[in-house]
Amino acid sequence: MKKLKNVGGQAVLEGVMMRGPHAYTVAVRKPDGTIATKIETTGGLFRSRPFKVFPLRGIAALIDTFSIGMKALSFSAQEAGGEGEEMGTKEFALSLTFAAVFVVIFFIALPVFLSSLIKGYIGQSYLKSLIEGLIRITIFITYIAVIGRMKDIKRVFQYHGAEHKVIHTYEGDKELTADNALKYSPLHVGCGTAYLMMVMMIAIFVFSFIPKTTIPVRMLIQLVLIPVIAAISYEVTRLSRRFENSIIIRVLMAPGLMLQKLTAQEPDKDQIEVAIMALTSLLEIENAQEA
Repeated sequence: MKKLKNVGGQAVLEGVMMRGPHAYTVAVRKPDGTIATKIETTGGLFRSRPFKVFPLRGIAALIDTFSIGMKALSFSAQEAGGEGEEMGTKEFALSLTFAAVFVVIFFIALPVFLSSLIKGYIGQSYLKSLIEGLIRITIFITYIAVIGRMKDIKRVFQYHGAEHKVIHTYEGDKELTADNALKYSPLHVGCGTAYLMMVMMIAIFVFSFIPKTTIPVRMLIQLVLIPVIAAISYEVTRLSRRFENSIIIRVLMAPGLMLQKLTAQEPDKDQIEVAIMALTSLLEIENAQEA
């Protein structure tokens, strides 16, 4: 079986989604203790040549990841709760709209507004960008810390740790067993949490070039620059998996790894078994695609 270069994943409700180059799988622990799985191949627009080069591949990856992630969450909610149907087009559109509004309000509008309250003390654009960035990071960490106290979210964070441990086991060429996976760290440089931290760090640098202007215009410019920042952050995160032992990469990824201590927690064996099921199912379908 050919080894996959990059395996990504996501924690969902009582389960884990694993993704490869041609497919993704979701494994969810049902109320009766059994494990339900979903396997789907990927493709379409984002696999075409224009979306495989910088900067479009970063933007395409973000949209594609969000889309698959919402489908995985929908499946997990259905299986873990034992009722309901998977998310339809209307529900997906509403979720996308809510996410966009949430980001604009809390990660663009609020930091710009709060930093403007002390504009008399921060005349330089780079200093204003730094303060906005620190406010943005503080809001994000506070949000993670607060929701992490919720029982259901805490279990999602444990499944997040299980996902990382199983991927570490696979990347380390070890047999995919719960005992082997338990030996590894729940933190991983290729994590989505690390990516989000990288986005906020790069935003500080990019936004520092915005000239002095009104609050509405500054917000609009930042909104327009989000795809650019997402593309750059994707490339840095992508390189981090190839050069994980580089000192420069370690320094760049350190804040994201620290943040993962909140979002990727130690799982139990049952949770690791679900992550192993997701990955083994993915490897089977990927091997079939390559044949």
